[in-house]
Amino acid sequence: MNRRLKLFLALLAALTITPGGAFGQGGGAGPGALGQQTQRAMQTAMDDLFNKGMGMPTSASLEEIVGKEKVDAFLAGAVVKLTFLPDGVFEAKAQEGGEVVSIQLGRAKMSPSEDEEYVDGWLIRMGEFEAPKKAQKLSMKLKAGPTEVNVECHNKLGKSDDPVTFYVGPLDGLFCMGFTESAEESGDEVG
Repeated sequence: MNRRLKLFLALLAALTITPGGAFGQGGGAGPGALGQQTQRAMQTAMDDLFNKGMGMPTSASLEEIVGKEKVDAFLAGAVVKLTFLPDGVFEAKAQEGGEVVSIQLGRAKMSPSEDEEYVDGWLIRMGEFEAPKKAQKLSMKLKAGPTEVNVECHNKLGKSDDPVTFYVGPLDGLFCMGFTESAEESGDEVG
């Protein structure tokens, strides 16, 4: 079993037995966790950027506040990447052994198609969505082996002219947050 699959399964197991049980909510630190202070700093930074009218932050704007090392560590440890494209298609990637079962965007519930492919250790499934007129809460149901858990994302998804990717990775337990990457940025891979 590869390291990321073990991490994914261990984090899911740890979070299903902790009070609150939801990713990013009240769970203890799982393997590879960056820590509660990092999570609070990232949440506060994202809230500050949103309150300043910046909408969906970029990874670069978050790096300016909490540091490149912390953002890079979070992104490198991601076990799920959910990318929403401006054309109404989403791409759900999960580390091999895990999967995105369903997505809740506001009141709309959607599931990735049954068609799937494996690329570089990631299970990739696609689907369609309707971009919300105003920012909506986003949550996902994830599965690894027999374990299913719900993940509430920290920030909301609104209409965007650029791809927006939500990452689920280790902080204090697992944490979900989204970034947009515009064409003017440094060419960082989105998704």
